Formats: sequence, C-alpha cells, structure tokens
Amino acid sequence: MDRSILSITPDKQITTLIKQNRYRLVDHVIHKDGRIFIACLSGELLVANPDGSELKPVTSRSNGKPQSPSDLAFDSKGNLYVTDFIGNAANPTGGVYRWSSDLQSVELLGQIS
Repeated sequence: MDRSILSITPDKQITTLIKQNRYRLVDHVIHKDGRIFIACLSGELLVANPDGSELKPVTSRSNGKPQSPSDLAFDSKGNLYVTDFIGNAANPTGGVYRWSSDLQSVELLGQIS
C-alpha cells in the first residue's frame, strides 16, 4: 500500500513530499519552520524537512511512550503535543504527551487508564 503526504499549491499543483511503504501514517502537522511531523500507527513519531527529505524518527520518549501516537498539534512556543491511544472503546487507555520545542524532553500531561 502506498502511503504519501502531498502538497497542493493555490494554483492546484500537486507534489508528493513523502512517499513510502514502511510506515503507516496516521496524522501529520507542519511546524512554523516548515518541518513535517508525522505520527505512525506502528509507534514511530517522525520528522522530515519541509521538502519531505531526511525522514527520521524523533527519539525522545517518556518511559518508552507514546506507543501509538495519534493526534499532533503545536503550541505558540513550538512545543509538540501528541495523543497516545492504545486501548479500545470498551477499555480506553493512553495519554497526552508534550515534547519541548527542541525535542530533547517529553512529559506525560495526562493519562487515561
């Protein structure tokens, strides 16, 4: 299965920024500096340059978590917020994590268990 992130210009030109089959992409968000942050079902949190090059993992974790990053958002200071939903509708578990703007530290903000 092909998994891609596309860019569409105002004049409707479509460009493939990231195309690969290794990761199951769930969500992505663009930082104010243009970097693309990507959550994957397999547990990876990835970052790529604005042109899609140099796709690499964000390695900072909080006790090995999140395990299944999902929703992504940035605040005005450049901190990255990530949800981690590892349960199901009958047994919801997971949490919300915040990465510092330099991606060197991550903390659990709230947990569902």
